Amino acid sequence: MIRSFGVLALLCCGLAGVSNVNAANLVANPGFESGDFAGWTLSGANSSPGYDGELYGVDTADAHSGNYGAYFGSVGGVLDMSQLLTTTPGDHYVISFWSQETPGTFFPYENLFSVSFGGTTLVSQSDVSNFPYALFAYDAVARTGQTSLVFSFRDDVGYFSLDDVSVSPGVVTAPEPPSLPLLLIALFCMAWARRAWYGRRLSACSLTLIKL
Repeated sequence: MIRSFGVLALLCCGLAGVSNVNAANLVANPGFESGDFAGWTLSGANSSPGYDGELYGVDTADAHSGNYGAYFGSVGGVLDMSQLLTTTPGDHYVISFWSQETPGTFFPYENLFSVSFGGTTLVSQSDVSNFPYALFAYDAVARTGQTSLVFSFRDDVGYFSLDDVSVSPGVVTAPEPPSLPLLLIALFCMAWARRAWYGRRLSACSLTLIKL
């Protein structure tokens, strides 16, 4: 079952419920605070060290929080970044991360990104217009004791940024009905977003909750 909610209103009001607030993050170097891709494995197109700093890399300009964030602009093919996690078969896990696409470019956008957990695709989008940092969160079930987390990127005309990756035991829950003050704040956020992003596609800026 797949349910989607507008991410801007949810982020402004904190309405998205995640039951793993205090759970340990299984991801090594989740915010790239080592200043590099320590703990991650790069493969696929343009993944050789010679492209580090050009078609992919870690720098301060792409940070969502902390000091560093990663960026990916693989041209002509898909670059994968993966990590093998120790999981408990049958348990639910919350997979979340922050991502953005920059700079603003004209259609056709010629890009794609996807994320998979244990071989199951959580999100896959192509021809995405630019969008600011947004939260993506998913609920998935581990099938084995070792589960792969894979991010795949291609961006011929810009860059995808990535930061604050998390995989923790728990589930993503639907938002509770907001109180009146929170509802008013949500409406304000939605009006602001419509004004600021009028005429642009926001398909990438959504919080998608998946129960597998």
